[in-house]
Amino acid sequence: MSNQIILSENKAQIKGDLLFSSVTQVRAELERAMLTTDQLCIDFGRVEKVDSAALSLWLCLQRFANQHKVHISAENVPQELSAIAHLVGLDQQGLGFTGK
Repeated sequence: MSNQIILSENKAQIKGDLLFSSVTQVRAELERAMLTTDQLCIDFGRVEKVDSAALSLWLCLQRFANQHKVHISAENVPQELSAIAHLVGLDQQGLGFTGK
């Protein structure tokens, strides 16, 4: 499934899969969006599949946001993504995740 980023006021909704094959494009789009605002909520509610690349994406976005003084938050994080974070020992609250 191809990805789509739906942008609305300070919110980016990801639609599709977050896999190794797709996260580079998603990252570029979200980083461009962060350059136009001081806060962005990333909604994972329409994400279908994830792998560990989705966690890497989130960590890269956090680093980019810190560098550009943008506050980012996540909502509707897929259970699979939370499970991957837990598996590698990352705390969900520290990642800024909220449940789905």
